[in-house]
Amino acid sequence: MAKGSGILDLKSGGHLCLFYDDPAEQAPALVPFLKQGLDLGERVIYVADDSTTDDVRGWLESSGIDIQRQEERGALCLWTREQWLRPGDRDFDVKAVQFRQLAREADDSGFSGVRFGIEMTWALDAEFDADRLVQWESTLNSLFDPRANARIICQYSTRRLSSEALQAALRSHPSAVIGDAVCPNPYFEAPVILRGGGDDDRSLRLPETQKAHRGDELEHDRHLRDQAVYAESARGREQLDELRRASDEVTQSLHAARAAKDEFLALVSHELRTPLTMILGNAEVLQRRGKSLPESDRTAALDDLRTEAERLSGIVEHLLIVSRLGMTEEFEAEPVLPARVVEPLIARYGEEFEREVRLSGDTALGAWATRPAVSEIVENLVANAHQYSAAGEPIDVEVRRDGDQCRVSVLDRGIGVTDEEKEHVFEPFYRSPRVSQTQVRGLGIGLTACQRILAAHHGSIVVEKREGGGSVFSFLLPVVEMSE
Repeated sequence: MAKGSGILDLKSGGHLCLFYDDPAEQAPALVPFLKQGLDLGERVIYVADDSTTDDVRGWLESSGIDIQRQEERGALCLWTREQWLRPGDRDFDVKAVQFRQLAREADDSGFSGVRFGIEMTWALDAEFDADRLVQWESTLNSLFDPRANARIICQYSTRRLSSEALQAALRSHPSAVIGDAVCPNPYFEAPVILRGGGDDDRSLRLPETQKAHRGDELEHDRHLRDQAVYAESARGREQLDELRRASDEVTQSLHAARAAKDEFLALVSHELRTPLTMILGNAEVLQRRGKSLPESDRTAALDDLRTEAERLSGIVEHLLIVSRLGMTEEFEAEPVLPARVVEPLIARYGEEFEREVRLSGDTALGAWATRPAVSEIVENLVANAHQYSAAGEPIDVEVRRDGDQCRVSVLDRGIGVTDEEKEHVFEPFYRSPRVSQTQVRGLGIGLTACQRILAAHHGSIVVEKREGGGSVFSFLLPVVEMSE
């Protein structure tokens, strides 16, 4: 095997195999490869199995990579075997869909490409025998061509994997990593495998050091011919890929739906637990000791019951709004005076939040909307301002005309919003990472509910930084001229 260029010269579409005995042996070759991807603005996905994700973090940290920052922005994904294996992963087509989906997600998220480092001992759990493994790796070659900015290194443990699995790796990877060099693989026969040929009974052994570096011209020529055959085969598979595209989209949607469901159930169960615990606890106290409790304690318990029941009702209502308006339901609008809707709420805000809430602007300005919608939006925005601003700071609600729009703004002197957060604040379950999750209450869907309510009313919502500190959330609705 003639020695080739370094691993950092791996071209787009590159698919390599790396053999190792001890997991620590992988670091010198892999860390520069992974670091290069992060430096180039790519998403890096590493599947740790023989090593641990903590091991990989240690390798990367020692090279100067800010692990926390890269993980928080989604550039670095360190997965375990359990996170990598998904339902149906014993099916080649499903696994191929997963790779395409990950590449599309990286592109949609603004990354310049994607590169993978995968410890192939996960195949032990997927029950891939040598024949299935060589078919899978050969198929994988068709997913990584020079037109896609994707690179992959598959790592094979000579200690844990069978000799048949190692032979399968040699047969299905066009290149191999020897030390820190990328070398042509003379045993590569994926094109023949994809055509349905090849001598499956041929005995292959890991190349000895002498064979690995002998520079056999005949073997190298055969490698080049096989590469050409592979390119021909890959082009022939494009039509089949088109036929599978519809199935890919359905599978992608199912994965997204399952992930959303899991996130939803986790958040809802956490958020409902607190009010339910308070309600059940106070109900039990009143049931057992109600008659013997002082009047002040009974009143306090009943107040807690009402407060938590209202909170529970609000959570359920928000969930219903987000679910119902996700179907783009529209409402029959009518002339509404937003200021008139806000006025009766202000006294309650002052008492409940123990801070001043002020109304100003054009109190006679009308909008096409529904009163419940305006009330729900204002309540959400004021509650959001209350949670993210210091106690005692007033909250301002302004109503003014903006061209042919009625603009209702809620202004606070809180932590404000960063440019990056502007892109996420209306996403379901989003919360600012600058605030401890114990400091805020709710599911993080109030702003999502506002956005969807407004979409159903032909309106919109925006967020801006407030001069002098804080944020301004403004929602806009079509103006309606109100007669006296």
